[in-house]
Amino acid sequence: MLWKHIKYYIAFVLALSGTSFSWAKGERDTLGVGTQVTFVENLGQWDMRVRFEAQLHNAALFLEADGLTVALRDPIPHPLPPSSLPRYHAYKMHFLGATPTEPAGSNPLPGYNNYFLGNDPSKWHSRVGLYGSVRYNELYPGIALEVYGGSYALKYNFIVNAGADPTQIAIGYEGADKISLTRDGNLVVRTSV
Repeated sequence: MLWKHIKYYIAFVLALSGTSFSWAKGERDTLGVGTQVTFVENLGQWDMRVRFEAQLHNAALFLEADGLTVALRDPIPHPLPPSSLPRYHAYKMHFLGATPTEPAGSNPLPGYNNYFLGNDPSKWHSRVGLYGSVRYNELYPGIALEVYGGSYALKYNFIVNAGADPTQIAIGYEGADKISLTRDGNLVVRTSV
């Protein structure tokens, strides 16, 4: 059973890559962003299902109350040949059986973003907060989820309080072409890009 060796702290690594797969063990920077990932709060500048967003080298991560959506762009050589259009692939990670939870920004970063979209000032948003991580408290009873940028990869940790049941944690993948485990236990999510 996958959970038999896990006690109170469960760490998963989400390794996003372009056309080739690499493991989030520090072999290379799978996101192309080093160790700094910035999570931007949604104050109305995007669809309201999105609570936070992180732009990565060839990907974007959208944090929602019921899951995470990963949007990948095929890395293409620059300058872009006129006949070529970039290819995209998105998949969603659903928190199965979880209580939809409002994620909260943590580790505030200096600065902020401004969004002046269109001609309607009521749709403009200024001083939008930036965070180094986002936390879902009580996603499952006694279990929180933290999403952050770590060394060479975007990571997420499930923090399991003493006495909580880690077997509650279940993630369903929608939109991935193939999901598999390597011999050493890494999860590989294969997409068209």
